[in-house]
Amino acid sequence: MADMKEIGLIPVIAKPKEPGSDYTISVIRKRKSKGFGIWVNIVLLIATLISTIYVGEQLYAGYFNITKFSWFLYVDGFIYFSAPLLFILGSHELGHYFVARRNGVAASLPFFIPAPTILGTLGAFISLRDPLPDRKTLIKVGAAGPLVGFVMSIVVAIIGAYLGMVQKPVAVTSSQVSYQISLPIIYSLIPPILAKNVHPVAFAAWVGFLVTAINLFPIGQLDGGHIARGLMGNNARYFSYAFIVILVILGIYD
Repeated sequence: MADMKEIGLIPVIAKPKEPGSDYTISVIRKRKSKGFGIWVNIVLLIATLISTIYVGEQLYAGYFNITKFSWFLYVDGFIYFSAPLLFILGSHELGHYFVARRNGVAASLPFFIPAPTILGTLGAFISLRDPLPDRKTLIKVGAAGPLVGFVMSIVVAIIGAYLGMVQKPVAVTSSQVSYQISLPIIYSLIPPILAKNVHPVAFAAWVGFLVTAINLFPIGQLDGGHIARGLMGNNARYFSYAFIVILVILGIYD
């Protein structure tokens, strides 16, 4: 199989569609793909740094009730939000990357997705350049990202909890509310955040936990979807349908 891969051929084994029939083996030619140069990863990373630093600046200013603009706020936004958030997201994708490479599957470095509002990013992803050899590899590659991302989120959460104890938020008086720098829209969507002012580092960890949880949904191209297909094969789609129905019911009656 390794020799065939070197000349651009990929053997594919298919299960019998009907009981009693034989397995079929077909050989397909791997499409030549130049892929994207590393410069695309770098440009997207820089753009995501800019967008997350902007959000981090607002979070930091809101946490300490800083109403006077300063360029140093962007440095604080990078240190206390952008860096820990991209550390979590990058670790998640590198988990996929290294496990894929370890199993002989070529993969790209992470592509970060910038977003000018809310969190400053829509996450990150890697591109697999080779087909996965078997379902076991699919499970390992799919599970590696959430596992690493979850562990890194715990590390950042511990740091955020410590900073929240030593760097207390500054209370906002009624006369200061109109001058307070606006916070990301996400604050108005998450009741727990409204109940207690959260340190930007702790909020970055919260986003990491959220990303990990969503990625574990057994749906489509999410990590959970890959794991489900690795465990259940084609039957995973029925599990995905049932999961979506359960989510809708919980959303209506919760």
